[in-house]
Amino acid sequence: MNVRSFFIAAALAAVASACGGSSGPSVSATFVGTTHGQNLAPKDAQSTTGTITVSPSLQPINAAAIVITDQPSLCSNISAAKEPKSSHYLVLLATQLSVVGGNLTTTVATQPGDYAIYSTTGTPSTANFSVAFFQTTDATCKDVVASDAVGVSGNLHITSVTNGAYAGTYDVMLAAVDANHSPVSGSAQEHVTGTFNTAACASLGGFVSLTRTDACF
Repeated sequence: MNVRSFFIAAALAAVASACGGSSGPSVSATFVGTTHGQNLAPKDAQSTTGTITVSPSLQPINAAAIVITDQPSLCSNISAAKEPKSSHYLVLLATQLSVVGGNLTTTVATQPGDYAIYSTTGTPSTANFSVAFFQTTDATCKDVVASDAVGVSGNLHITSVTNGAYAGTYDVMLAAVDANHSPVSGSAQEHVTGTFNTAACASLGGFVSLTRTDACF
């Protein structure tokens, strides 16, 4: 069993998506570019929604979580508390920021549109924003920080939302991260683009979490 941090501090505490999750012909994704010299050849794309903490210094946000991976059967594996070793993941979080009663609040992205990439430092520049993470795991399913990256600019474009399943495109500049998974200032940036057409997976909430206890295989 492994217990480890996932991305910057992503804690998906509540899940509100439908309970689909089986990969079918409509589930697809593409990934063009490299991160730390690594390519990601997508074999599955799943999504869910919930309350997510993207940084210890920020309030949790309500967001959609889109996960693209080079491993098949993501939803069925995590539903069985299993996680494949030596994996790559691209996670895209999308949310909408608004003011309610004088307080800032976020809601899950449920509408097509553009969601500007937010680097998790400072304040989001747009009401509709997204956060992007790239992660690599080793043969024991532990995070390889030196191979991770975080989005510092770019755009997530959602073209459709259907019962918790998301479709769209992404165009992101990624930067290396430090031990706290914050972007390294002045580090070389890498450009990745692609598409996604996910299936809704309720079990994904337990996967996109601060600590996981899935069996590594």
